[in-house]
Amino acid sequence: MTSVAEVPLAPVSTPSDGLWRVGRKTNPLRPSRLDPSGDIQFDGNGRIREPGRYDGRQHGTLYFSSDLEGCFAETLATFRVSAALKEDALSDEREQKNLKRAGAIGTTWRESRSIVHVHPKRQEGFLDIADAATLAALSDILRPELADLGIPYLDLGRVMSPNRKVTHAIAKWAAGAVDADGNPLYTGIRYISRHGKNWACWALFHRTEFEESVDEIVQEIDDRKDVPRDCPELLCIADLFGLTIE
Repeated sequence: MTSVAEVPLAPVSTPSDGLWRVGRKTNPLRPSRLDPSGDIQFDGNGRIREPGRYDGRQHGTLYFSSDLEGCFAETLATFRVSAALKEDALSDEREQKNLKRAGAIGTTWRESRSIVHVHPKRQEGFLDIADAATLAALSDILRPELADLGIPYLDLGRVMSPNRKVTHAIAKWAAGAVDADGNPLYTGIRYISRHGKNWACWALFHRTEFEESVDEIVQEIDDRKDVPRDCPELLCIADLFGLTIE
């Protein structure tokens, strides 16, 4: 760990009404990690699994949003149909069928996932990646790492880009940062969704403790509900992305 007590990076706090997550029903609060070996990882269907934006090899990460809409935007973005497929479907009947399948959120997807609402026990201590001063300070702190990646400095475009080596470097530093007494300095990272509406997202490091809420759409831990087909936030994002809910 690296002591950074002298670095003026003002942390922010999570909203008082808690955070939302859409996770796999079997273990929706399981942190994700980078493969320690550095090898490519695959999901249960044999497809390459893209690592989380702030995953690490030495720490696990759980991803949340301040709004349930933001959760669905982050989760369903990969279902968006490409412009090329839409163009091909205009003149090819077979591609029209592929287009319909590509933009469908099946029943299996909803039945295998649950909505989770939590309140971190420590609301403060989140590194705000959307803050200009934070980006400027990190540009200096991570100068060797950025130089190796061929990046002159950090800005919003770079931390929101598909190049996750940048955000993994930030997460590694933040997860290992401690104060003068050796205590973890950061609870996690606050960032903005790439998918519009300025949804605030939160990457919680695995050591973070929280309490889970139970309300109208969130069931107790041992009896979780499926994601409802008529969930307003799900329907909103499906409409925004041009998806169909089966």
